[in-house]
Amino acid sequence: MRAPRARRARAAAARHRLADQSAAADQAERLVRNLLVTGARGGHGQVVRIITGKGNRSEAGPVLMPLVRRLLETSLASYVAEFTVDRDGGSFLVRLK
Repeated sequence: MRAPRARRARAAAARHRLADQSAAADQAERLVRNLLVTGARGGHGQVVRIITGKGNRSEAGPVLMPLVRRLLETSLASYVAEFTVDRDGGSFLVRLK
């Protein structure tokens, strides 16, 4: 028995959004890296805000927030003096070395 057309369309849309999130995550990694590398050239102690959103509307849960946190703690740590999640809960404040 085949699923009704509307259900198939919703399932296809969900798969598409998941693919978009993967692409967004790949793009986000490049953007964050470029932001920190460029910002680090601007001088010691600069603070930048990286807006990730909270991930409330993502069916799979937050994607960008954990990705950016992992980058700041690992591969981009050499550019980061310290970072914290801002009060809004959907962005990081990053002080550059």
